[in-house]
Amino acid sequence: MPYVKEGAMSYVKERIAECYRRAEEYKRLYHRASSLDEREAYLSTRREFLRLAENLEKTHARPKLKRSG
Repeated sequence: MPYVKEGAMSYVKERIAECYRRAEEYKRLYHRASSLDEREAYLSTRREFLRLAENLEKTHARPKLKRSG
């Protein structure tokens, strides 16, 4: 079953990367926005993508092996 776990981790890593890409996209939109309302919406959405990526990283990180000794 290691193959299934590797496939799942690969999928999660892709989702994390996509969140960071989208956050960068919204950062660019934020800088181009002409109105304050637009900027607030882009900033809020960017933060949500960053938060999602961070949460995925935390919850799907590989567990560290405990050393006996």
